[in-house]
Amino acid sequence: DESGGSKSFRFENHKFDSPSSVLNEVVRIHPELSKMVIPLLQTLEQQRLSKYQKEQQDRTRHLTLNIRTISFAALTDFLVRYAPLQLLGERRHMKRLPVGRRILSSCNYMFMTSQLLKHAAIKKTELRNVIAVDGRSALPHPLWNMDHDAVLIEAIAKHGWVERDKACRKIASDSGLKWGSPFQASDIDPKSRLSDDEWKDLQDTAKRASYFLDDSEALLDGLKGFNRHLI
Repeated sequence: DESGGSKSFRFENHKFDSPSSVLNEVVRIHPELSKMVIPLLQTLEQQRLSKYQKEQQDRTRHLTLNIRTISFAALTDFLVRYAPLQLLGERRHMKRLPVGRRILSSCNYMFMTSQLLKHAAIKKTELRNVIAVDGRSALPHPLWNMDHDAVLIEAIAKHGWVERDKACRKIASDSGLKWGSPFQASDIDPKSRLSDDEWKDLQDTAKRASYFLDDSEALLDGLKGFNRHLI
């Protein structure tokens, strides 16, 4: 039987994981065959040790590959040993995917994204040492910080790119994403409360924004990238 890349042997109701286990069972059941079976077991053990030593040598050689020691043969051997089976199958296809600069750049981008996800999942504050944000970049909110970047990375990994309307809706409705202040209500009392005048100014601003959205519906619908349904 062959399943999951491993091979096993069956005899009646017995299952054996290797030829050595089969031969050991032969010696147990038929001791008179020991003189013939034991040399075979020794040969199999020598082959196993030789294979293990070669694998360790190959692994050591692969770990030391760099720009000065790489070659086409070494790279081919490395890919055959470690690459995903889907890539190996694609390489043998007549119409192969061209591995140009754009594809390699995308692979590097995806690798960096996966590294960011690991950091975001372990500890949000670690993103400060990983992400470099241009100070001139526009922020989604004046109080946006690196913790929100970590949640956004988690949200994109979970639902897809935020530019896609369907993914954006799922992100907005996912209660499992903990955005924190100022995007989610908190049980912790704020350090400072708004005065009555500040509350009045905030309400007046909200009313003006509401009137604008209601009176200029046609204008807003024509704006590229503006999704009125998320407001």
